[in-house]
Amino acid sequence: GTAARSAAEAEAAASEASELLSRLRSAEEQLAVRESDYRSELRAANQAHAAALSAVSEQLDEARVDTASAKARLAESLALQRSVERKVAEAERAADAAEAVARAKKFGAEEAQRRAEREAAAEALELDLAAAEAEADELAAVAAEAERQSELAFAEAEAVRASAAEAEAEGGKRHELITAAYARTLSRYETE
Repeated sequence: GTAARSAAEAEAAASEASELLSRLRSAEEQLAVRESDYRSELRAANQAHAAALSAVSEQLDEARVDTASAKARLAESLALQRSVERKVAEAERAADAAEAVARAKKFGAEEAQRRAEREAAAEALELDLAAAEAEADELAAVAAEAERQSELAFAEAEAVRASAAEAEAEGGKRHELITAAYARTLSRYETE
């Protein structure tokens, strides 16, 4: 009876061992499957990560290119702005110069007009002076002629006075002679 029980226990133990072994194998298989799945997932994750890194790298390269392009456009824009500012400054300088030239021309024209007016006034004064001098010469000639006429008249009057005095003197002598003759005649008559 003991041997039969032992045999039964041994069988039961063998059966349990076989079942445990079967479970172990099943567990190992499941572990192998899981490990395979994990490795596949890991590979897929690595590939996805590599793809993501590549995409990010491409985006960075594109961003660098865009940045370089934007910098170049900014530099062109700044250069254009500086060129426009230079042109504006040149235009302002040209306008200032033109205004200065216009002012100088206007001043020159006004100065020329003033000079012409001064010259015209000087010529008018010279003409007036020449006319006044001619009039003065004419008046001087008239005065000289009047003085000559006056001197002639004075000389003539002197001559008339002299002849009158002479005539008066002759008249006096004649009167004395007549008076003397009369006195002689009278005395003669008285004597007789």
